[in-house]
Amino acid sequence: MHLADAVGVPVVALFGQGKLPLWAPSGKNNRVLSHQSDPDFFHCYPIEKNAHWGQKFMDRIAPREALDAVIAVESRSDDPAT
Repeated sequence: MHLADAVGVPVVALFGQGKLPLWAPSGKNNRVLSHQSDPDFFHCYPIEKNAHWGQKFMDRIAPREALDAVIAVESRSDDPAT
């Protein structure tokens, strides 16, 4: 994700407990998906004992959300004005 972002390749990034925007890609054609605004979300260290929390937060990202983000990124990358 970071390398693709650095060279300008559009990215769809999925985040569970990772800190945003600290670790998010910064390109204008990227999409970041997370549910960190959910009322019961909290940041936790990405260590083995917290893996179940990371999985819980990642599971909130629906396949349709990811597909819609890929389609949006793809359509923007086809537009030479963006």
